[in-house]
Amino acid sequence: MVAKLALTILALGSSFGGLLIIRQQAIDTTAEIARLQMRLEQQRKAIVRMHATVAEAIRPSELQVAKDRLGLEWRAIQYRFDPLQYDATEGLPWKDEPQFAAQPPNAVPGQELGG
Repeated sequence: MVAKLALTILALGSSFGGLLIIRQQAIDTTAEIARLQMRLEQQRKAIVRMHATVAEAIRPSELQVAKDRLGLEWRAIQYRFDPLQYDATEGLPWKDEPQFAAQPPNAVPGQELGG
């Protein structure tokens, strides 16, 4: 009788322990997703700041003069991938896989991101 009770208590304890481990893993995964979303938002903000810096540094007329001086012919860059204009025989319009920064450029001091 005592052995059955001890075995039941051990089985319930190990079951509850397993459930706690699964719950903690779900919490850790959710926290990691939140950290990744924060890093993505920081990257977006950094890109917007860089766009503003470039836009402030050069005017369209200066860009046109530099283009004419170098004898370049520019064409517009497509902002969206249009599957109707995509020709499968030519391959994808991009060549390389995207590269991501190891850490965001404006990481909070003392706060380690991504791990």
